[in-house]
Amino acid sequence: MRERVLGPNHPDCAQSLNNLAALYNEKKHYDKAEELYEKALDIRRRALAPDHPSLAYTVKHLAVLYKKMGKLDKAVPLYELAVEIRQKSFGPKHPSVATALVNLAVLYCQM
Repeated sequence: MRERVLGPNHPDCAQSLNNLAALYNEKKHYDKAEELYEKALDIRRRALAPDHPSLAYTVKHLAVLYKKMGKLDKAVPLYELAVEIRQKSFGPKHPSVATALVNLAVLYCQM
C-alpha cells in the first residue's frame, strides 16, 4: 500500500521492505530476505544522506543475514559501513557505535 501511495522509491517503502525481509529471515527464507533487504538498501541509498541512521539500520540487517548465510565476504564491508555511518551520525562514543564495533569484531573472530 505504501508503494502505491508514496511511490516505490520513498524511504517509508524501504522500512516496509525491511520488515518483510525480517519475516522471511525468521522463516529461514534467506534468499527472499536478501532480495528485500537489498532493495530496501538501494531505496535508502538513493533517498537518504549517506550518514543517515536508517541507512545503517538496513546495512546492519543485511550484514547479519549475510553472516547467517555464511557469506562473510559480503558481510564484512557492510558491518564496516554500519560502523562508519553510526560514527558520523552519532559520534564515536555513542553506544550504537560500540554495538556496531562489537558486531564487526565477532564477525572477524568467526573468519
